[in-house]
Amino acid sequence: MVTASSDSFKVTATIDTGCLVNGSVSGSSTTVGQMGALDFGRVATLSATQLESTVTYNSSLMLSCTPGVAMNVALNGGLYQEDGLRQMKHVSEDAKVTYLLFQDLARTTIFDIDVLYPVNTTDSPNDIQVPIWGLATITGNETTGFYSDTFTLTLEW
Repeated sequence: MVTASSDSFKVTATIDTGCLVNGSVSGSSTTVGQMGALDFGRVATLSATQLESTVTYNSSLMLSCTPGVAMNVALNGGLYQEDGLRQMKHVSEDAKVTYLLFQDLARTTIFDIDVLYPVNTTDSPNDIQVPIWGLATITGNETTGFYSDTFTLTLEW
C-alpha cells in the first residue's frame, strides 16, 4: 500500500518602490563620484557680465526609479560657500566669484543651499536627470586665472 501525504506552502513577495543608480540598488549614503560639470567658460578680465551655463551630466550616470516614487534633491553650498552664497575660488589666490544654481532655464527659481526639492520620476523613470542651470556674476575686477568649486547633489527617496 502506498501512502501519500501533502502539505501546502504559502508563497509571497513584496515589491517596494525604489531607485537604481547605474543599474544597482544604492545603500544609504552611497557616493557616486563626479556626476558632471558646470562650465561658465572664459571672459576677459575687465568684463562686467553674467555668465550662464547648465550642468552637463556624465554619460556613465544612469538613474532610474519606480514611476511616481517620491524623490527629493538637495544641493549643498559647495567648498567655498560664504554668507549663504556659493562661490568659485581662484586656483592660487583668495579671490572668489559668486554663482547661483537654478531649477529652470529662465533662471527664476533658485536652488537654495541644503533645501530638499521634489524630482519628477513619472515622466521619464528610466533616465532621470536633475536639470541645473547656473549664473555667475563677473564684476570686471576679478584676479585673472582659473576659478572652481565643487558642490554636492544629494538624492533622497
